[in-house]
Amino acid sequence: MEGIFEVNDIRDSLIDGFYNGVEEGTTTYIPDVDKAWRWRPGEVNIWTGYQNEGKSTFLNQLSCIKAALEGWKFGVFSPENMPMNDFVNELIEMYIGKTSNPTYKSSQMCLEEYEEGLAFVNEHFYLIYPPKGFLLETILEKAKILIRQKGINSLIIDPYNTVQHKMRSGEREDLYISRFMSELKRFAVDNHISIHLVAHQITPRKGDDGRYPKPDVNYIKGGGTFADKADNVMFIWRPNRAIDFSNKLVTFGSQKIKKQRLVGIPQEIETIEFNIKESRYYFNNFTPFTKIDEIRRKKRSSPIIAPLYNKQE
Repeated sequence: MEGIFEVNDIRDSLIDGFYNGVEEGTTTYIPDVDKAWRWRPGEVNIWTGYQNEGKSTFLNQLSCIKAALEGWKFGVFSPENMPMNDFVNELIEMYIGKTSNPTYKSSQMCLEEYEEGLAFVNEHFYLIYPPKGFLLETILEKAKILIRQKGINSLIIDPYNTVQHKMRSGEREDLYISRFMSELKRFAVDNHISIHLVAHQITPRKGDDGRYPKPDVNYIKGGGTFADKADNVMFIWRPNRAIDFSNKLVTFGSQKIKKQRLVGIPQEIETIEFNIKESRYYFNNFTPFTKIDEIRRKKRSSPIIAPLYNKQE
């Protein structure tokens, strides 16, 4: 009977899990982040925080690392990062670790490095920008094509408020968000991909110390239904930005992890700094890009070197 299942329908899968274990989240290549959250197909992740504090940049950086070291591919719907040249250049700069802007000649990457970055982004990132409307169903249709034709592992929707929402007559916002999140979850499970939704925080009043409070799952614009329906909720926060705009200290945290034994334990990481010249985050002076740079150098020096994302490296 269609739509009805019994245990015996998935018995082989259950026995396989008994012997080999269930699918766990996979590494971000950043030990501290792994403790708080790891990539897992079939899950919907929310990334929240205040405007212009690095939500998208942080997520794009984790995606860039996953692409470089494992060959993951990403479908990205991100109208706020358009025009496309800007988005591609941001990815190239974090991948190479240098600027592409000729205004800064002393730190600009060379053309060979820029071409290397272009080839990397072209292989691993596909931009979704429908010509007529940004309905969720249209975005998912394009994502389905990328799954079939390119084998993408993940879909990023950045941010929620750029989607053209189609609420039913008289439908409450919380009920619409519940339906929206349910569609994302169904798509993630059916296609075995990791989905990421960027959502802004409601901007609160500053505290007595002049800072904005830490982002909270219950203060995502649109209400707590986002957190209720998501598998995982993470935040990015620059705690000193309101009193010192030049301060690059960053806090990353996970506030909801649905399957903690498989994905991580909710916690915060405070020893993060953003190096604007390299467009890279450093975690207590560590970055996986050190390894990526080393592999890139080997690849350039030898015509027979294995692919960049060879897991044997």
